[in-house]
Amino acid sequence: MKFNFRVVISAAIMLHVCLVFVAFQLSSGYDNIAFRKPAQQQYPFCTCKGEWGADLAVDGLRSNLSSNGRQCTISADEKQTARWWVDLGGVFSIHHITIYYRTDNVAWDEKYHYKGRFLGFHVYVSNTTNKLDGHLCVRDTNYNVSTILPVANINCPVHGKYVIYYNERLPWLTYPGGYSTYAFNELCEVEVYGCPVPGYYGPDCTVPCPDNCRYCHIDTGACQGCKPGYQGHQCELPCSPHYYGELCKKPCGSCSAGVTCNNVDGTCPNGCDVGFYGYKCITTCPVGWHGENCSQPCGNCLTCDRFNGQCTSPCYPGWKGQYCIDVENSIEPYSFYGVLAALFVSAIVNAVMITYACMSYRKERLGRHRGKAYTEGNGSQRGEVNLSVTSENVGEQAAGTYEELQDRAPPPNYENVT
Repeated sequence: MKFNFRVVISAAIMLHVCLVFVAFQLSSGYDNIAFRKPAQQQYPFCTCKGEWGADLAVDGLRSNLSSNGRQCTISADEKQTARWWVDLGGVFSIHHITIYYRTDNVAWDEKYHYKGRFLGFHVYVSNTTNKLDGHLCVRDTNYNVSTILPVANINCPVHGKYVIYYNERLPWLTYPGGYSTYAFNELCEVEVYGCPVPGYYGPDCTVPCPDNCRYCHIDTGACQGCKPGYQGHQCELPCSPHYYGELCKKPCGSCSAGVTCNNVDGTCPNGCDVGFYGYKCITTCPVGWHGENCSQPCGNCLTCDRFNGQCTSPCYPGWKGQYCIDVENSIEPYSFYGVLAALFVSAIVNAVMITYACMSYRKERLGRHRGKAYTEGNGSQRGEVNLSVTSENVGEQAAGTYEELQDRAPPPNYENVT
């Protein structure tokens, strides 16, 4: 019996298209969550606006799969790697990914020489743009130019933020026959089907994931990622003591009495241990403070130990001791304040004397002016004022007042200052 190779290939293509159609019908409850989402590629073919850009692979158009149809993205020539990715805008549960490759709208048979560019492709789902951080959905090692199909339907029930298409042609590796010399991504459409809202699963994405489960398997509901603060197969367990947050990997701060922190946000329920402050008790005391919750000020020093308050810098003048709270030269606190009071009284006395002297000087000048005016007006000395005698009397009165103030004893309860 003689086989017609073209008939077999055509039948295989038709079968694949039917399987894709059936799969799409069975998964009709899932949305294409990649539709018109931001997309980029490693090596653009050119910077031409609107032509072969990365976004054309998620524009929803796949009626013209040629290089000139403005519905396909194409990467640059003669590159050893080719990478394209789409940002889903958040972490979503994915069911499957469908890729439509460039066909130039001609028969996908052994004569179509661009088939070799599709061979060896990889698809990843990741939470970052680094493919190695994510999950490998598929790596083509089985297809050849006779079996590779123009539409790839890839089951990948995981969750992630980025879907990454990758291919490579590394010079130090030997590739099977039919592979292109260089790596390309010539993608006419990449459709990512899954639940449009995180936290749900099932054929219609209507069944909520288990409690404390952020992401779950889109078919079975098994947890694939816990909410912050929880762990376990079904995310039923809180973080281990003294840990909290995403994947329970963040260590608690210095909570009071060694109590563990809140498993979700890391806050300390009873405040901080000695030497720390803040909601999470991870910040050491600021300069000048110490003790529990950093509520105690240091003594008369600039810096002190945040745990016990002992000064770590020299004391300010007049103070001594480990905490700089002892008065230097055994001067008691009340004596120190007595010194301040005595200085205050002395300042007042000096101010009074200066004021009195100024007033006396003004009177003397005024008297001279009036005496001169009187003499010139009357032509006689009968009304002349003896200014020298007046000045002497004022000086004697001022001196007497000053001596009187000096002879007075200081107020009670104050010591004499030497």
